[in-house]
Amino acid sequence: MAFQFTETSYYAEHFKQVTLTGAEFIDISFEDCHFENCDFNESSFINCHFLECDFSNSNLSLVSLQDCRLHEVLFKQCKLLAIDWSRVHWPSIALDSQVVFDQSVLNDSSFFSLQLQGLKIIDCRCRDVDFREGDFNQGSFSHSDLTGSLFSKTNLSGVDFSEASNYQIDIENNSIKGAKFSRYEAVRLLEGLGIELVD
Repeated sequence: MAFQFTETSYYAEHFKQVTLTGAEFIDISFEDCHFENCDFNESSFINCHFLECDFSNSNLSLVSLQDCRLHEVLFKQCKLLAIDWSRVHWPSIALDSQVVFDQSVLNDSSFFSLQLQGLKIIDCRCRDVDFREGDFNQGSFSHSDLTGSLFSKTNLSGVDFSEASNYQIDIENNSIKGAKFSRYEAVRLLEGLGIELVD
């Protein structure tokens, strides 16, 4: 018999190699739970709560997180393709450590207009991700590949871009005061100024 979530609340559970693709989960609370090698591809979580949970080596591509609450959630070595993170119910006052992405793939996702100060996206693939009009003040994109990702009217003040690569950030259209960039990649910031760089 296939695994199912039969309770409305789970505490300190370890879910390993659970496969529930294309499923729907409503009003379930997870606290201090660990998800390892799980597959939730194309599933929908509606009004669920994840508190101090971590996902490792799991597939959550195309997942819907409608009105879900995430607090201190870690995604490590996960596949998170094409997720609209703006559907999550984020607190009106942004707090650090809402979510941390580590060594994960977030391609084709959207963080459009989100207020997520302190957001950490570390050593991730973030190709074609929408960060426009968001506030990620004091966050980190270190060691991440940002090929094709969009930044416009984005608050990147104090953000750590060290060892990040392939980003295109218009310094006249985004706030980057206090941000940290690797010297060899920082020349990308000058591309939108219509100037010529020579060796």
